[in-house]
Amino acid sequence: MNNPPLPRISTLVACAAALLMLAACATSEKKVETVAAPPGDAPPGERAVIDFAQFQGRIRDWRAVGSQAILIEDSGGDWYRADFISPCHGLPFAESIGFVTDATNQIDRFSSIMVRNERCWFRAFRRIEDPDGK
Repeated sequence: MNNPPLPRISTLVACAAALLMLAACATSEKKVETVAAPPGDAPPGERAVIDFAQFQGRIRDWRAVGSQAILIEDSGGDWYRADFISPCHGLPFAESIGFVTDATNQIDRFSSIMVRNERCWFRAFRRIEDPDGK
C-alpha cells in the first residue's frame, strides 16, 4: 500500500501562521477613542508648522516653559507652543538647543529638540498668541 508523501514542516508552519493571521483579522475590533484637544489648539484640519526650520534665521527666539513645554518664535513674529511627551529635564538650564526635523525640514507635532544629549519629543504643537502681548 502506497502512502501519499507527508507535507514538509515548513509548509505546515506557513499554513498555520496564515490561518492565525486570518483568525486575528476576523476577531479584531477597531477601537476609536476621541481625545479632547487642549485649549488653544488649532481647529481640526489646521496644522501648525514652521517651514524650512533649519535655514538660518527662521527661528528667531525660544523660551522654556519649565521642563514641560517650549515657546518658539519664527522670523515672522508668530509664536508656537510645543508640549513634550515627557519632561525635558535639561531645557530650563539650556543656553542652546537643536531642533530635530524630518526630511520635510519643518517643525510640527512630530518634531523634537535636542538639549544636552537629551531628545525631547513633542506631544502637541500649536500656534499661540504673542506671550508678551505685542
